[in-house]
Amino acid sequence: MAKNRTAQAGVYLNRLANNEYVQERLVEAADDMLAAYKRATKRRSATKAAQDKKVQQRVKHGAEAARDALKTIQTGRRPKSHRSRKVALAVVAAAGAGAVAAGPVRRKLAESDGSMAPQAFAARDEAAPVPPQPVA
Repeated sequence: MAKNRTAQAGVYLNRLANNEYVQERLVEAADDMLAAYKRATKRRSATKAAQDKKVQQRVKHGAEAARDALKTIQTGRRPKSHRSRKVALAVVAAAGAGAVAAGPVRRKLAESDGSMAPQAFAARDEAAPVPPQPVA
C-alpha cells in the first residue's frame, strides 16, 4: 500500500514539475489570492472586505485557477475549454440580433426611399417578377 501511494505521489510531483499549464494556473491562483488579501486588508472592517465585489472576484478566480491546476495534476489533462460551444452561441446571438434589427432597418429604408414601401416588400415577396416597362 505504501508503494502505491509513493508511486502515485511521484506521478503527481512529475506532473507538477513538468506541466507548464499546471505551473501557470498555480501562479495565477497565488497572484489572485495575494491581490485579494491585499485589497481586503485595506478595508477598515472584515464585513466591508467580505462584501467588496473585487475581493470576491479575485478569490473566485484564484480558487478556479487552483482547482484547474489540481484537476490537471490528478488527471494529466487540461479541462475542456468549450470553445466550439461559445462560438456557436455567439453565432446564434449575432443571427438573432440581425433578425431583430432587420425589421426597423427595413422600415427606415422604406420611409427614406418612397419606392420601397412596406407594402412593396410584401408584394415583391409574394408576387411573380414584374417585367420592365418599355421606355417610350
